Amino acid sequence: MNNIDITAIKTRYTMKDIINRLGIEIDRKDFICCPFHNEKTPSFKVYDYSFYCFGCGAGGDIIDFVKRYLNLSFSEAVEYLGGTNISFSEQRKIMNRKREYENAEKERSLNNEKRAALLDEWIRLDLQRRKFVPANQDEEPDERFIEAIIKMPQIENELDGLK
Repeated sequence: MNNIDITAIKTRYTMKDIINRLGIEIDRKDFICCPFHNEKTPSFKVYDYSFYCFGCGAGGDIIDFVKRYLNLSFSEAVEYLGGTNISFSEQRKIMNRKREYENAEKERSLNNEKRAALLDEWIRLDLQRRKFVPANQDEEPDERFIEAIIKMPQIENELDGLK
């Protein structure tokens, strides 16, 4: 298994490719019943290059799935996924998927950073709203209270819009 680019193996196929290859049907929202525990309602989310089960907490990438589903070692899973003797056209496909994978990872990272910043700002505004709430109807509201009640829904909308 020397000189095998593991990232290339991870991006050679999408999770959907492997799950379909194994004869498992994916619903329209990319969920399946988890193959790792008994359930009636699908809680296993299939992403482009990873998976996560909201029922049992199983998650990982394509290699993790193949290892666990087929009860293979790491090297056997890599071999199953074509870790040896890759043709030139297959190498091109892998490079394209690798680029897509890296772009998706970068986007996910940026979204996580943006989500964290928005949550921090929402928490700051929520504290500000609570601290400066008018004591009664006749009291003139503090400008920090007004800022908080105006900006908090905007931040919530931005958070809802993030993938």
